[in-house]
Amino acid sequence: MKLKLANEKRQRVIEELLRMDLKTARIPEITKKMNELGIDHSSALCREDLFQLLSKIPQLKMTLDVLELTDERDSLQKKLEELDKAFSDLRKDDSVAKIQSLEEELLETRMLYSCTLED
Repeated sequence: MKLKLANEKRQRVIEELLRMDLKTARIPEITKKMNELGIDHSSALCREDLFQLLSKIPQLKMTLDVLELTDERDSLQKKLEELDKAFSDLRKDDSVAKIQSLEEELLETRMLYSCTLED
């Protein structure tokens, strides 16, 4: 009976974590849930470290993977915007070597960005 109650409590805490917006939730709220699950978080230095520990729970892994992909996509999108602006600025200066270098970097970043959208 105690085992059944422990499993129900564990499942309830996992469901609460799934309902939380882990990117914006207060870290003490997350660590409280981790304590309830018996997960040692003393080695965690930041939110991403907490996510790594939580990703060991199969029900949470997919949610955390999506958050990681979203962050990567946002970072790549920002880099694309910066490269587009730099490329546009260089066209005005007519610097051929710099333009070619930026074109290559822009193409590579676009390919990485496309890959993250497919994932």
